[in-house]
Amino acid sequence: MKQTVGYVALGVCAYLIFTVVMFPADLAYVWLSSSLNNVALYDVKGTAWSGRAAAARVGDRNFRGVTWDVRPWTVVLGRVDANVRFDNGESWAKGNLGLGLDKTLRMSGLDAQLAMSEIKPMLPKLPVDLGGLVAVNLDIGHYDTAAKKLIDLTGNITWQSASLPMLNNLALGNFRVDLTTSNEGIHGKFNDDGSGPLVAEGTLLLKPDNSYQLNGTLAARDKARADIANGIRFIPGAKPEPDGRVKVSFAGTL
Repeated sequence: MKQTVGYVALGVCAYLIFTVVMFPADLAYVWLSSSLNNVALYDVKGTAWSGRAAAARVGDRNFRGVTWDVRPWTVVLGRVDANVRFDNGESWAKGNLGLGLDKTLRMSGLDAQLAMSEIKPMLPKLPVDLGGLVAVNLDIGHYDTAAKKLIDLTGNITWQSASLPMLNNLALGNFRVDLTTSNEGIHGKFNDDGSGPLVAEGTLLLKPDNSYQLNGTLAARDKARADIANGIRFIPGAKPEPDGRVKVSFAGTL
């Protein structure tokens, strides 16, 4: 008798697990849509644990070809982890996202390519338009969704084929920022890769209070390039040096 009860209980548990894992994604979205705030999904298919949406709208941004694979066992740890992907063509991203009960978003193994036109709205107000692509390789990062601020970041960001559209798409080269975190905040060390006409190096600090400080030095790699040498002198707050270099400094709050 006990053995029979055990088999029945095992069967019920298996059925419940199967039902949860195979729960349709479109029904789950209908139930949860009212609590997703500014998130909207379209043409949802698959299951709640492994599904896809033809498009997603998060605030005023659109994403196409969205897919997710949730790790159900992470729920036991008080968070939901998932491998998430989207593909807008020129812009795409893939990586692991996890949201805990403390409303902290955990990012890891994140690879992305974004058009600079999509990045610019996230940056402090800039006096010029920027062209090119931004490649993101993020090892680990945490974002406080309640306070709307980054807690830590480790990885690198590369501005590829950087250009200035307002100056006939003036090509500047490639620039990389390496990110680390300390008690002071998130540190960034940036420099050019030596392939372009602009020499750049400097540091960035994003403090826990969301204030930032950027200090750098710019110069024309070839002093005969008057367009580069003169252009960087007109950057707001630029301080020309006798050797042709220009020091720049920006500070503010995100």
